[in-house]
Amino acid sequence: MKIRYSLFFIICMITFFACGSDDSNNDQVIPGDGDVEEELADSSEDEETPDVYLPADEPGPYLAAAMAVTFYDEERDRELPGTLWYPTSAQTGDAMLYQGVLPLGNALTNVPIADGVFPLIAFSHGHQAFDAQSYFLTEYLATHGYVIVSCDHIEDTTATSEPEYTAKSALDRPQDVILMLQTALGWNEDSEHLLKGHIDEENIGITGHSFGAYTTFASLGPAIDFADFVQRCNAMEESEWQGPWRFCKELGRSDLSYVEYCKPCSFTAPQVKAAVPMCPAARKVFLDGEIAKIDVPILIMAGEEDTTTPAVDEVHPFFEDATHPDTMYWELKNAGHFTFSNMCMILNDPDFGCGEDFIDAQRAFDLINTATTAYFGIFLKNEERYRSYFEDDYLATAPEVVLEKKDSEAR
Repeated sequence: MKIRYSLFFIICMITFFACGSDDSNNDQVIPGDGDVEEELADSSEDEETPDVYLPADEPGPYLAAAMAVTFYDEERDRELPGTLWYPTSAQTGDAMLYQGVLPLGNALTNVPIADGVFPLIAFSHGHQAFDAQSYFLTEYLATHGYVIVSCDHIEDTTATSEPEYTAKSALDRPQDVILMLQTALGWNEDSEHLLKGHIDEENIGITGHSFGAYTTFASLGPAIDFADFVQRCNAMEESEWQGPWRFCKELGRSDLSYVEYCKPCSFTAPQVKAAVPMCPAARKVFLDGEIAKIDVPILIMAGEEDTTTPAVDEVHPFFEDATHPDTMYWELKNAGHFTFSNMCMILNDPDFGCGEDFIDAQRAFDLINTATTAYFGIFLKNEERYRSYFEDDYLATAPEVVLEKKDSEAR
């Protein structure tokens, strides 16, 4: 995301949501008996789409739970507030307040984790955003049996962003992802922690939006060299700083002394089996040929009408560069940059894909949730039935989606 928020904006955001809630004690009751899995299995017998497994745009067999957490990196002396989402079998509980004050979404808090062992996913927010910016997705993944961690990438959040830190953030972010995953794996071994014994340590994924999608790629091992990037930027006219080179302008305001140690450098998150970057930015920060070296299945998402990270000249080239045979390119028609987050509910800006001229937000969320959950279902749960969501029978029901697979035609 390329937009700046002030403390005043955050206060307004808090006031908007607080005034919109008539639940003064924050208790939350979710109707239903929790037997969603049986209902979904019955729906899979729809005669019109017999080959489609079940509608992943429906909630999963659990309810979503969340809690505020903190991640601390002693080596970098870096403390990151964040959120942990997880599946629960509880039916009632307190409503989760994101950032400690925002009554968003449907997650419960102060409730136990469901029985079972669940894949782990790290989420990375966009430029100048916050950890729960896409709670529509993180809550939804929890209902389908995933543990999700996200943090505020400090110095690049709604309240802490400064232009001088952009390059520093580009290197801090993948290290933040690694920190979150390592911390969660530590919780899995901690007898005092709620997550003890509930994480499937062999099945880990990463997802993120915009600068968080860059972060997703950067956490998979490709080499980064800021000196090389800046040298190439300086060899161009400023009028050429477009498409994949638009990050030249951002770095031009950065203090590059923070990234002197990266000549080049790379970061690899532990045990990652799949990734879903949404509207990725800054492709040219990676050295030529490095994206091709990533040996992880990747579902690359884009918005057709995204003018922040344009699909054609910024996002699709990531797909062209990638070589893993299970890599896919998933483009949502009539979608903008904020379509892949909840930000349009907070800042209704048509420049970022908000408003009646763009795809209906709930329809977009359903499609994004479906594809993301299905992709992680294939590679983190080894459920081949989820491949239905990337085949013709399902795609015929989703005309808003354009899908490309390696060595196959767009659908």
